[in-house]
Amino acid sequence: MSFTELTREIAARFLQTVVVFDDEAYLQAPDDQPPDDPALVAPGPRGEHPTPIESADEARAPSKNQQLDAKVLMDSFAERGQVCAVLAPAKHEDLVGTVVNCGRKADVLVLDWQIGKDSGATAIKVVNRVLAEDLKQGGRLRLVVIYTGEPHLKTCCDTVLKQVTGLSLLSDEAFVLVKENFRLVFIRKTDGSMAPDDSASERDLPDRIIREFSQFVGGLLPNAAMTAAAAVRENVHVLLQRFAKELDGAYLGHRMLLPQPEDAESFLFELIGDEIKSLFDLPVLADHAVGIASLRDYLEECHGHSQLVLKSSKKADDNSTKSIPIDQVLKVIEGSPKAIEENWQWGSKNHLYERLHPLFHGSIDDGKRSYAAFSRLSSFRREGFNAHLPDDFEPMLSLGTILKDTGGRYLICLQPVCDCVRLDCMKARNFLFGEFDPSEKPFDLVVRDETGDVRLCFAVSPYRVFTIAFNPGDRSGVFGRKMDEAFSFQSEDEARYAWIGDLRRLVAQRFALKFSEQVSRIGLDEFEWQRLYSQRSDG
Repeated sequence: MSFTELTREIAARFLQTVVVFDDEAYLQAPDDQPPDDPALVAPGPRGEHPTPIESADEARAPSKNQQLDAKVLMDSFAERGQVCAVLAPAKHEDLVGTVVNCGRKADVLVLDWQIGKDSGATAIKVVNRVLAEDLKQGGRLRLVVIYTGEPHLKTCCDTVLKQVTGLSLLSDEAFVLVKENFRLVFIRKTDGSMAPDDSASERDLPDRIIREFSQFVGGLLPNAAMTAAAAVRENVHVLLQRFAKELDGAYLGHRMLLPQPEDAESFLFELIGDEIKSLFDLPVLADHAVGIASLRDYLEECHGHSQLVLKSSKKADDNSTKSIPIDQVLKVIEGSPKAIEENWQWGSKNHLYERLHPLFHGSIDDGKRSYAAFSRLSSFRREGFNAHLPDDFEPMLSLGTILKDTGGRYLICLQPVCDCVRLDCMKARNFLFGEFDPSEKPFDLVVRDETGDVRLCFAVSPYRVFTIAFNPGDRSGVFGRKMDEAFSFQSEDEARYAWIGDLRRLVAQRFALKFSEQVSRIGLDEFEWQRLYSQRSDG
């Protein structure tokens, strides 16, 4: 199986719901005559019909022009294990509002271009509204298909480009418009005879949508995410069974016994989160999506015809590279740097991490941006800059919150989580903070602010730790406020601190542990000869 085939298989399993809006959709063709009552036929000896029954799809004539055969389309999706809802709006019906409501849960939206012969006016309203609603919800990934009988797709495509802000043509060879996590594809309706690449019949549309979705999303990391999400979707009712209503009383008893009853809420949702992780067999899914076989297919398909290169040295200002055969890269991916042989001319294994940047990227700078983005992904639960956040989101000051003051200092909140909640209203509380120094090397964290990606080194010295007082107001915690499209916190003395993001819990705990280790050092005055001999060295 090629990587493209694997991606389509994963996408087909992930996709579950497709919503189609077409005012000329039908279950029974308008020109069909009701069948005469069939004559009674005696059954065979085992009760079967003496001749095979012809399927409804095979008996139906192809749809014509702007019409949509809803039965054929829904049956075709059903054969692939997907649910397709076809809605045929009536006149004066709030189509746009209906689309937005359904779109919140639909994986794919399919729209007709001509709704009441309006030359795309309704479709364009839907696209604009869906884009706006998705942005409010954090900027979800979205595939929209315009499935139309219009003969000139270029005219439709140009009309959308003029009336929807931010869209651009993917290429001159396809009618596909893109914007960040949004893709709009134009597909012409056809009866299936001699269909060009930009057309598909109702029977073939599901495969075309899966192909478009996999091209839009597909990659190693998206495949892993879709695989995990699909497994959770398929087993979500197991989750409901595990947290059955028979346990309500035990939960209430747990809350009654706690010194701080509110802790029961986070305890319950942490249990649910852990249970969600257990819904899929991680080793099996991981091997299928990003195991060595899929990695081989990925490299062969995506990089097999390109030249893979490494930086020649670890020096930051050295842009010289050397070619690396793909078979050697595969051996290192499978066996770690230990697999590098002496005659391979790879250079020092000890500094390989400083020379990898151009290996799978167009340039050294492209590679650095990719590594920085993955570093932030592995460190942050949420980020404040260039990140899509829900419309009603508010950051709360807690352990692992990263702030930046007006002087350019980067701060990390080291306050224990239990001391960040249930605060006395209108009473200031001191929060403990550590500090980072900008440092290209070494660095402990990559953050993104208004300037771009910044590497930071944690200042572990106890004298670099201090407190800042914040007043929660009439709330039980300290929350940030949005000003000029960015969140910030205001201290008791009215100083402002820009919100950079919230670290993942274990990452935040690691920095707190580094600080506590420094504070708990024992100031022992010992025999110097013995102390020097006690030190371990690599030599």
